[in-house]
Amino acid sequence: MENFHASLADDTGQSIAEVDGTIESSEEAAGVRCGRFELEDTPAFIQGVMDEKTFRLQVEGGDTLTIRVDSISTAAKSGYSVAAFSTA
Repeated sequence: MENFHASLADDTGQSIAEVDGTIESSEEAAGVRCGRFELEDTPAFIQGVMDEKTFRLQVEGGDTLTIRVDSISTAAKSGYSVAAFSTA
């Protein structure tokens, strides 16, 4: 797993949040890569997940990844969620 910092945006490119998380390295995953990040709950993000939309992660110093959120769970910090995702 690799740590990352990225800008999270919806499928139209509208910025949602800055996030920190982890993702499988290219060497660990052949094809689809999985990861996790924590973010403050926002209506745009939650609605996008419920609508099964894709999101974009612009990884600092790296690629732009198109992702699909597989699940969200409550984070230890109130008002935050942990999103588990895979590359689309």
